[in-house]
Amino acid sequence: MSALTADRKTPYREDITYSIGVAGASKIFAGSIVAINSSGYAVPASDTAGLRVIGRAEEQVDNSAGANGDKSVLVRKGVYKVASSGLTIADVGKVALVSDDQTISILDTTNNIVAGVIEAIDSATEAWVRLGLSIGVRVVKTSLSYKAVAVTVAASATSGSSAADADLEGGEILGIYSTGNQDQLIDSVVRNADGSVTVTLAVAAVANNTFKVVVLRATG
Repeated sequence: MSALTADRKTPYREDITYSIGVAGASKIFAGSIVAINSSGYAVPASDTAGLRVIGRAEEQVDNSAGANGDKSVLVRKGVYKVASSGLTIADVGKVALVSDDQTISILDTTNNIVAGVIEAIDSATEAWVRLGLSIGVRVVKTSLSYKAVAVTVAASATSGSSAADADLEGGEILGIYSTGNQDQLIDSVVRNADGSVTVTLAVAAVANNTFKVVVLRATG
């Protein structure tokens, strides 16, 4: 397609309501910000990795005692007034991040879950946000730093891993160094999809082998 050279009657859709299955053990309050989890079920919005905001709950649904999808909630996309803090008129147009199911932040949060875009500011504590834009919207972190991750390969084992770490997802391994006993040669050092790091030795460790793995990461 090329740029317009005349007026165009562009089709549009009004903000619409969706019926979405509620996640098991979840209660959603009317008027709250609603997200879907990685399995596609509705949950109260929170600063939890993997959530995607889809709009505002039109009703209260209590699925606390149910399984995934036992109950459904009506959710509407649109522009809604939500709570915040420290807002100024200069924040109009900024990306709003989820603090909880009624509160947004303009500052980085732990997981940077996008609630939508700020369209107007009523006060330092109230903003009008177009909810439901987080699908396909991502906060890009541009600053880089490094993190040293402790890994132990236990005696008689050939490999060991650190805990999952969302901060290191997509990170690059810069190096590895011993922090104690090392009685075997290192065969490989791998960063896994969940941000954990696995060290594999050439042969089984005689005693615990301890290391620090240095990972380059994006920090915002």
